[in-house]
Amino acid sequence: MTDSEFQQTKRILLEQERMNKEYTQLANYIQERLSVQVINVTCTKREDSINLTLWFKYENEANSFYKERFVVDSRKRNAILKQFKQIANVENKSDSICLSYQAFETLAKEEANNSITQLEILELKEKLHCNDLWEISRCLANVVFFLYEDKQVRQYKERGFIDIWSEMYLDLLNRYDEFGFFTKENFHIKLDSKENFDNNFNSNWYYYYV
Repeated sequence: MTDSEFQQTKRILLEQERMNKEYTQLANYIQERLSVQVINVTCTKREDSINLTLWFKYENEANSFYKERFVVDSRKRNAILKQFKQIANVENKSDSICLSYQAFETLAKEEANNSITQLEILELKEKLHCNDLWEISRCLANVVFFLYEDKQVRQYKERGFIDIWSEMYLDLLNRYDEFGFFTKENFHIKLDSKENFDNNFNSNWYYYYV
């Protein structure tokens, strides 16, 4: 999966482009047999392998192809690969075809969050007027408001600041969330402390988010 594939899928959703005709039949097959709409199919062919990605609009649609987290539903996978080989007229063995499922929602949320400028973050911090706030950190679609001490995290949670700050941050996300994936019901910031970040993650952002 590449950024160009994500941008192509976005254009399809915005009705600025259409799915590659070569894969429309496969998308229709999946919708008819598995009752899930495929919004795009991208395929990269190499000499000895094929990377095939099925794109879905929502995360729950992509997750329906897994029995549990990281465990693919082999019955669905085999049915899709069989159909793909017939449609695309390829002779590759199934184990040489890498089939992946991608939710557009996941990447669109990340893009919206990353589109918020540092200036907008600074303006939000000024608007909060909170001397106990150390940092607002972002990673992918996650947002963490860092206070200084662990005890402050407990105090601010008890006082309902997760909901208050989530709503304020959501106002920023709405400026860039073209498809309305973020809602008041599904988005909440996380509260943490610099104390925890320093003591348990060696003040390292990579260790914190991995």
